[in-house]
Amino acid sequence: MPDDADSRRPAAGARVSMGCASVWLLGGGLGLLSISLLPALGGTADPGALALGGGFGILAMVFGHTLFARAIRGRSPVHPRLGMRGARWPLLLLPVVIVAGSAIQLAGGATLAWLPVAHVLAALLPALAVIAVVARHGGGVRRATAFTALTWGGLAAPVIAMVAEIGFALLLGLAVLAALHAGGPATIDPAAEAVKRLFSAAESDPDEMLAALKTLLGMPPIVLAIYGLMALLGPAIEELAKLAGAVLSAPRTRRGALVRGVAIGAGFGVTEAVFQGASPVSLTPGAVDTMAPALAWPTIMLARAVTTVMHATFSGVAALGWYAMSREMRWGRGVLAIGAALIGHGLWNGLILTAALGAFQLMGPDGQPIADPSPWAAALPVVAGSALIALAWTLSLGLMTMARRHGGRESG
Repeated sequence: MPDDADSRRPAAGARVSMGCASVWLLGGGLGLLSISLLPALGGTADPGALALGGGFGILAMVFGHTLFARAIRGRSPVHPRLGMRGARWPLLLLPVVIVAGSAIQLAGGATLAWLPVAHVLAALLPALAVIAVVARHGGGVRRATAFTALTWGGLAAPVIAMVAEIGFALLLGLAVLAALHAGGPATIDPAAEAVKRLFSAAESDPDEMLAALKTLLGMPPIVLAIYGLMALLGPAIEELAKLAGAVLSAPRTRRGALVRGVAIGAGFGVTEAVFQGASPVSLTPGAVDTMAPALAWPTIMLARAVTTVMHATFSGVAALGWYAMSREMRWGRGVLAIGAALIGHGLWNGLILTAALGAFQLMGPDGQPIADPSPWAAALPVVAGSALIALAWTLSLGLMTMARRHGGRESG
């Protein structure tokens, strides 16, 4: 991902991402093909599958175009600089896209063909706005730099993180089984029964599924494993996968490191939004007679927009830390910056998990709120949610502060 426009040799990061782009293109094509064949097989197109499969293909084409053009011709297809004015149109378009996507789901029918486009735009626009905000200082950012880094964050980093997280999840699963087995029949038998009830009631009895989940989430080994994966290992893996792109790009200035780090983090947020934002779309199989399901998608996508800011900020901090270590030989400062990115990301995930689990524990077996919860149980999700909002606000201010502090004109 170097800036050299005359370079004819693809960077190492571009070669890795090209392989990932091929997988994405294949997966997106197969997703679109399977959706197109559903009517012929007597089925109906599930909007969630449509958003995910179509979004998969569209996103792969967007990222793939940047990668292949840069790798083959030695440069990105776009060269102009992206300034602060570039942040206005994504911010103005985002609410329009959110409203349009909700309307498409409510309408159902043939209009669902436009859902993948709205889904990808809702995921991509916040990332473009974040990059443009950073570009405000120092005379803008070369689009070649921004979009190539965005592509690493959207393609290579998620694939690396996903493979590593699956491996650690399997190891944690084995550790949980060992811990439950060590407790004897008093712990392993209820866990096995809850798992059996969970899968047998997944479609037919939501209340039974909820009761089984509450049983499993009341077991300390399972809760510790969830926190270990989502608040410790997962954030560390993701930040290191994103940092690899900044390392391979070899930035020559602090500003160059910040720009690449922020763009890589923004790209990672785009991919997460496309995948995780598709799940609530499945709640709307065609036209719906209530507004509640259609409100799930815009709520998730707006939350994912904030998460994109988180990814961009911590990725920028980690990239500055690497620059301090590799270029300025300031190892203490570099280690602190990278450590702060890992810990901050873990704190973010931990607060989300605490708020979600706390709210879940306030629900009874029938899915209704508990009548008389303890004060501590009632306060936990509120405190965690408030802390998350404060952290999101702090990250937004921190991103703008970093952009101003390292706002010298980019040369690498």
